[in-house]
Amino acid sequence: MKRLLIFALSLLWLQSISQPSLDSTTTWTYSYNNFGIVEANSLFINGDTIINGISWLMLDGDKSCSFSNPDFLPLIRETNRKWMLYDVNSGEESVLYDFNLIAGDSYIIEIFGPNFSIEVNIDSTSNRMINGTQRTVQHIQVIDFGVEIIEGVGCTTYLFPQGNICDPHTGPIRCFQNNIELVDFDLERDCDETHLTNNTNQILNESELTIYPNPSKTNNQVFIHTNFKIEKIEVINQLGKKIKTLPNELNLRFEETGLYYLRIGAGGKSTVKKVLITNE
Repeated sequence: MKRLLIFALSLLWLQSISQPSLDSTTTWTYSYNNFGIVEANSLFINGDTIINGISWLMLDGDKSCSFSNPDFLPLIRETNRKWMLYDVNSGEESVLYDFNLIAGDSYIIEIFGPNFSIEVNIDSTSNRMINGTQRTVQHIQVIDFGVEIIEGVGCTTYLFPQGNICDPHTGPIRCFQNNIELVDFDLERDCDETHLTNNTNQILNESELTIYPNPSKTNNQVFIHTNFKIEKIEVINQLGKKIKTLPNELNLRFEETGLYYLRIGAGGKSTVKKVLITNE
């Protein structure tokens, strides 16, 4: 029985590494720091097309700062351990990743910029067990691109070089998903979770601090219940702007509707809570 189980697991492992990484369900989810609120941004494949007899996959989602044309996203395909890009406007094709390369090798991502190509130098490579699969990791040092490229996943900072036209950039990667697997790079948070910066590792859990009623209405009291002494409460609106700081408050009132974030420090721990305020 044990031999059968090992054989079955081996077959699953071989199937996973032989399957293409890019398919109709492939999604990359990244973090984006939006004025102190860290949101989830995603790129995903939403269809395919054929150009000059070659099948390409169509990308959709957040472009971040990768292109000077805000409406532009290239096509992508996978071949011979390479991920290729195609610019529909210019008809140019370029390598995005080449997982065949080893330390000392380099390549050019031609269609990038915003207005210039990107040279990627492979400083070193290593093998890492990720999600039960041993993958090649290429170590790089490319400004506005990243420091690691993982075979079958992509760059851990962002799928594309982002250029230097905005700050902060999107990244790092949270999750990679396709038809056969989900690779979670941030086990402490859900792939689509929004949180605030400056969170500590000492987190108040649901049983230690609650807020009610939530949702609430304008000018109604919102109560905070905890057995810890509250040290500070920061009220942040949905644009990431801190609108007030309160000491030792156990109830709050909101005069305007909207989604608010409460960064609460209590008992040497911290947490972030969402409060939705609606019309009366």
